[in-house]
Amino acid sequence: MVISDAMKQLLQVWIGSIIILSIYSFLYNDNKIYRIVLNLCIGITAGYALIVTWKQVLGPKWWDPMWSNLAITKSATWIGAFFTCIAQHPGAFAYWLFLGVLGSLWYFQASRKYLWLARIPIGLTVGMGAGVVFKAQLLPNVPQMIDSCRPLLSAKLTPLWPNGQPWIGSGLALDPLQSFSNIVFVVGVAVVMVYFFFSFDQTNKAVSNTASLGRWLLMILFGGFFGNTIMSRMAVLLQNIQFMQDQWAPAPISFALFGRWWSIASGWVGLIIVVLGAVIYTVAYVTGKPTKPSGPDTPQTEEELAAKVTR
Repeated sequence: MVISDAMKQLLQVWIGSIIILSIYSFLYNDNKIYRIVLNLCIGITAGYALIVTWKQVLGPKWWDPMWSNLAITKSATWIGAFFTCIAQHPGAFAYWLFLGVLGSLWYFQASRKYLWLARIPIGLTVGMGAGVVFKAQLLPNVPQMIDSCRPLLSAKLTPLWPNGQPWIGSGLALDPLQSFSNIVFVVGVAVVMVYFFFSFDQTNKAVSNTASLGRWLLMILFGGFFGNTIMSRMAVLLQNIQFMQDQWAPAPISFALFGRWWSIASGWVGLIIVVLGAVIYTVAYVTGKPTKPSGPDTPQTEEELAAKVTR
């Protein structure tokens, strides 16, 4: 069966729309459709990460160089080529063997008795990762720390002094606006740092008031971060709405009925499916809702049930 390009595009649009609506159904309630689609997306992401890891890391950096250096062919002489390569490159083979054994210790996580062996490569990985993260965080933060040391009284901006040249001793005119900006910046940094100096006596009014001002500045900063996050989520929502409006809703669905071809927009089909699904769900919920048992010996209220338990 050959699927045309139009049919492929229609299927892609419908699959994307179903995933979007299923994810946003969580806004109504945590349901099984949302969980199925969520687990499906997680599984696809894990599989994609596995393929990327093999294609970009394990394959070109481990598998391909290893087999290419062994010069293995389709003949039966690959065992001899293997040992010949070991004899020619003993250091590389020892290095490869050591790393292979060390990496194999990861699999001892499945054993409770020998779990401690898996902690060796985990500790090495965490240590190396911490070093990389520390370097990645330190290098961009050092310029920020240098930029925090701004002159409180500054002259005009220069390429050497992006925050204003120090006014004292420069012989230049004072720049009031830049000086005010630098003062506000330095005071803000100082009061925020005082908020995190817990070794100080917080009962002191000067320290407590300064820390309170730093807390307010932090709340303003976190409010800006939260607003930025909301704007990012709203941008994603608008993109999804635009996708549903421009690509899914007007996409035509053609079908043969009564000897002629009919065409209907996907938006109307989706609306019909949603209405039918809501009706079926409502009927199933009402008919499947358990009713309270009735009878002379059956307690109808919590007080009657408590009295019966007491008796």
